[in-house]
Amino acid sequence: MRHPLGPIGAPRLASLFAGAMARSGLAPGRDRLAVALSGGADSVALVQLVAWWAGSGEGRVRVAGAAIGKPRPRPLFSSPAPPPPAVAAAMAAATARVPAADYGATAPASLAALASAAVEGRPWARPRRPHASPLLPPLALVVDHGLRPGSAVDAARAAGVAAGLGCEAAVVAVEWGGRGGAPRAAAAQAAARDARYASLATLATARGAAVLLTGHHGDDAAETVLLRVLRASGPHGLAGVPPAAWLHRAAAPPLLLLRPLLPVSKSHLLDFVARARLPWLADPSNADARGTPRNALRAALGGAPAAAAAGARGGRALLSKTHPASAAARRVAAAARAAGAGARAHAAALLAAAVAPGPILDVATFAAAPEAVLRDALAAVVEAVAGAPPRGAAVAALAAALAGGRLARAATGGRCVLRPVPGSRGGRATLALEREKRVRD
Repeated sequence: MRHPLGPIGAPRLASLFAGAMARSGLAPGRDRLAVALSGGADSVALVQLVAWWAGSGEGRVRVAGAAIGKPRPRPLFSSPAPPPPAVAAAMAAATARVPAADYGATAPASLAALASAAVEGRPWARPRRPHASPLLPPLALVVDHGLRPGSAVDAARAAGVAAGLGCEAAVVAVEWGGRGGAPRAAAAQAAARDARYASLATLATARGAAVLLTGHHGDDAAETVLLRVLRASGPHGLAGVPPAAWLHRAAAPPLLLLRPLLPVSKSHLLDFVARARLPWLADPSNADARGTPRNALRAALGGAPAAAAAGARGGRALLSKTHPASAAARRVAAAARAAGAGARAHAAALLAAAVAPGPILDVATFAAAPEAVLRDALAAVVEAVAGAPPRGAAVAALAAALAGGRLARAATGGRCVLRPVPGSRGGRATLALEREKRVRD
């Protein structure tokens, strides 16, 4: 069975990429892009697209060599070369079709961001565009988690590929000593993801990048939805991977995160890098079906690691086997997004109507909201106060305390405590961080 988009050549893929950048208000020669580079075929394809996009702008600097690791006194990266004529024409046409857009227009405010604005008594405003010199080339960031032998060598090779395409490449090694030591196998995936995004966002912001791009593709999105189906996730989880979002970090401005390759499949990207003769690396940990739930799912659907290792031809064979599951995942995600959009709008309205600076919550207004809306809004307020998303059980405990329209006594959850406002007869409540319990000698 063929993919809905059919075969994709370099001009078509470049057109999709340029359109995604234009819809987010980004322009070559003005905005610096940062790319999360793993060395896999998907991220290498993304680096090539970014280099073509940057090479189509004005004011490029031309120096020689490759930069890996910490910045050096003299520039050691080459500027991206102009893209091939057919690719340049496709990018220009795609950009021209998109009306002028504001920076980050495709990334809506998260409920946590709206809750933070309500708690602080200010309207939410889209973050401002970072300004960087137009002479700076794209930034390719490689995170070495140090969780397997040879990871440092692979990271350096990936950085070399990006430097050869005209990007400034930097390798960031995760220091697990300050994070309580390297994680155990059961928690390695989540810990590595958190460390990766923290390192990427910090360095991208420090180097003046306007956006962080990741190489997530359509197969990744389908796998995510299928995994969340197995975990009985709600509408927000089943909506899948968003193409645009804001990365919120403590004491730092939000960073725009874009996933421009979601419309294409892994097989498309394997075919692209094969035709372009771009070197890429296969992560051996992806071949272990027992390593992660995602690996197990890929193996059950047809042996994705083996097909990816076989190259583009193997990728197409895999796609024909897994396409029914991918199509089902896309339908589930579309329905969940539609349902989630309505719930999100109601939760945003609840935050605006029932949260005052402090924060002080109008208990009756919260209690009158549908349960799903109440929980979404309450979770957002807790995240705004505590700085981290609360667990479902914690939100449920706080929601139960508000259910009667009056808060009779204090309730705790998500490292926060709800207390009745004196004199309000439980009609209003404050939410604050729960003090750590003192241990008596």
